[in-house]
Amino acid sequence: MFIDELYTCDCDVRGIQLLPNLTEIYLLMFEDDIALIADTVVGLQRQLKGLNDYCQRSKLVVNIRKTKIMVFGRGGALARSEKWTFNHCKIEVINGFTYIGLLFTNILSMYQITDALSDKAKKALNCLLHSLHQFPCLSYSTFFKLIDSKIAPIMLYGSELWGLKNVACIENVHIYACKRFLNVHTMSCNDAILDD
Repeated sequence: MFIDELYTCDCDVRGIQLLPNLTEIYLLMFEDDIALIADTVVGLQRQLKGLNDYCQRSKLVVNIRKTKIMVFGRGGALARSEKWTFNHCKIEVINGFTYIGLLFTNILSMYQITDALSDKAKKALNCLLHSLHQFPCLSYSTFFKLIDSKIAPIMLYGSELWGLKNVACIENVHIYACKRFLNVHTMSCNDAILDD
């Protein structure tokens, strides 16, 4: 509510346009977080100055220790001009950042996002399996209903970003759950497990 009018009337602010004829995106807001988006060094510095001016007018404070810059590209060293400040304080440039629960890297690797999600899902699955040891005769439908309600949301969190392609590390968590339910060796044939 406090930052709703940020940049609403500033015509000098530029962002990125994902597809032709779409509105430019220059700002993402989630709860108390703000992500500024620009396609040039000067454009981002201009946005940072605009944010600083707005914060001073509105008596708001930005936590500079939590403020980071991430340059998306193909990797490699940054140019000397790729430096940014906020209220005369230098902002740290990082290679990876977790935003709203997803790990973003400077090369925008979907593999690293899904790999981190599958690790979280497998840990949750192991906790679930440990707690289910007291129920030796659990039915197939009950087990997979638990998987669908407790593990699938972890695996599929943010799937709007990585899309409809088959992601092996996510599928491996499902196969692991099936093998544990059937009480077969982890090296058992995946096709035979999924065929049941």
